[in-house]
Amino acid sequence: MKSVVLGALLATSISHAGIKLHQQQGTAESRSFFKVSAPVTYHNATLHAGEQQISISIPNAGMWVAGFNMDKELVQKRGKRVPYLRKSSEQEGLLSCVKNYCLVAVPHKKIRIFGTLPIESVVPDIDGNMDYSEFEVRNAMKTIAREKSAYLLTREGTLRVLGDNHYGQLGLSQEFSRADQWALVARGVYDIAAGDKFAAIIKKDRSVWVSGAITGHKASNRHKFSAAFKGAKKIYANKNLLAVLNQDDDLYVIGSIGRTPKQSRVFHQWTKLRSSVKTVSIGDNHIAAVDLSGDLYMMGVNDENQFGRKSKAFHSNWVYCQKNISQVAAGAGFTVAMRKDGVLLGAGRNNEGQLGLGKMPNAYYWQRILNVPWVRR
Repeated sequence: MKSVVLGALLATSISHAGIKLHQQQGTAESRSFFKVSAPVTYHNATLHAGEQQISISIPNAGMWVAGFNMDKELVQKRGKRVPYLRKSSEQEGLLSCVKNYCLVAVPHKKIRIFGTLPIESVVPDIDGNMDYSEFEVRNAMKTIAREKSAYLLTREGTLRVLGDNHYGQLGLSQEFSRADQWALVARGVYDIAAGDKFAAIIKKDRSVWVSGAITGHKASNRHKFSAAFKGAKKIYANKNLLAVLNQDDDLYVIGSIGRTPKQSRVFHQWTKLRSSVKTVSIGDNHIAAVDLSGDLYMMGVNDENQFGRKSKAFHSNWVYCQKNISQVAAGAGFTVAMRKDGVLLGAGRNNEGQLGLGKMPNAYYWQRILNVPWVRR
């Protein structure tokens, strides 16, 4: 097995199976900020949930975070927990977090890793710096943090990967066991989603390509991206489940949702789960879908009351949860949802303050999240 390594002053290109692999050292970070005088509104806000955090990003206004404060760096001058939404950056940002580390990217700055990405080993550059934690990126569009791998997609369609490739989840061949620094693996990518052992991309022709291993789908164990679906509009993933929203607003899934054999549902092949879907979010063990009318439905594990209702621990079919919803974000045992009028709601686990509800341990029913950054109008 080889690993992909980059020196501080070197750039290496490798061509394998038609995919160009390229890695490049980042340069100094820009620290220019600007002030916004216009009122901040919720109309263009983007809601995201990590394993123990939530974030709200608003163009030309900034990013707000609540929950576990990784390395005390997500929200500076705060402790290990941020129990209410606090401003993290003066610029809109991309935040993706798992238990051990967080990826943070803001426009025209370096992508930063707070915490530790648990790959087998990290090879320092020629100066002895483990500089995989910082990489200069322009126009970052999406970041994904998974247990042992990380992904970065730019607006130009460039996909870079980092971490473990044991199952082929980075889209590299079996020749490469891991990528020790950010490696360019594909161009012309429209969207990306990733689970613990797989990754999926949408190309510009709207075809979905999958690499790695998806639980319950034997044919998916591949060490390169292979065509799997046509006519996709968006893709979503987490842990063992991959979901595709097609251009007719139909939701298809493959993989499994749940925690144990008795509390799980397995989809061995592409299965249509719902029609007229607007947006989707997949947490550790539950999936949330908002339909075109704004109704919110969920499926999977409800052991932390992440459905916003007390009921049995696992649901193998859709459960109606809320109405008038515009966005939803599912995390590890919790869910946050934004209503069409800008009201932010949370339910489920709040042990790290990830719902922005202060010291409340769990929200057994939907609770209104205060301290939101916008003015409703």
